[in-house]
Amino acid sequence: MPTQGQTPGTPTLAMVFIPQSPIPTLTLPAFAEPSSPTRVQPAAEASQAGSGGAAVQPADLSQYDQLSVFADELAPGWSVDQSWDTKVDLQADTAAHQGSKAIQVTPLKDFGALFFTLQPGSNLEILKKNTFGVSFWLRAGDQPIQLDQLAVTILGSNANHEFVKDDPSVQTDQSHFFSETRLYLLDFNSALPPNTWGQVIIRLKDLVYDPEYTYITGIYIKNAAGFLQTYSVDDVTLLEYKNNGQ
Repeated sequence: MPTQGQTPGTPTLAMVFIPQSPIPTLTLPAFAEPSSPTRVQPAAEASQAGSGGAAVQPADLSQYDQLSVFADELAPGWSVDQSWDTKVDLQADTAAHQGSKAIQVTPLKDFGALFFTLQPGSNLEILKKNTFGVSFWLRAGDQPIQLDQLAVTILGSNANHEFVKDDPSVQTDQSHFFSETRLYLLDFNSALPPNTWGQVIIRLKDLVYDPEYTYITGIYIKNAAGFLQTYSVDDVTLLEYKNNGQ
């Protein structure tokens, strides 16, 4: 019997996507459960936000310093050029969560991804030890987004503070790859309804299968097999501990 706040039938154990990209991915059958209670509960009758339709109330992130990755435009130093099998429109103006622009994403094949990376020469150093996690807003299009149709991954390096393809500095084996975490392990307890914004927060401390690394260098959102519908992403933010966690 489901406990209070749970939706009957909501999965509690994750199966990750089949790796179909040059990025290392987790192939184990399970993730650790999120350590904090359900926060995001998408509902069609939720409050309005900008021109993008219904949305849930944002989480209180005031205890963190917020480093923008995308808000109306990509922040300096960031790129989406490494995205694969996905059409990316950085200037979509029909469904912004805040401001006037959002990212419109249309998967072209199974296991495509919107991939944010720190560009060479960015001069940004994002230390994992100083970072709580990542927040972004996700909007379904004309069809709902089911909890197993998208997954999020944070990538890192021990040698480079920017993204380098095929970076060998992080030691990975069959049990230590970067986690591809689906929505049902990111505090969602129901599908995201059509034309609705929901906030996604990834806490680094919950990604217990990830390898040890020093610098955060990229974030990607990957679609499952058969999920080829357009969705939107906005207000992508890295959450850093104030005073470097001291």
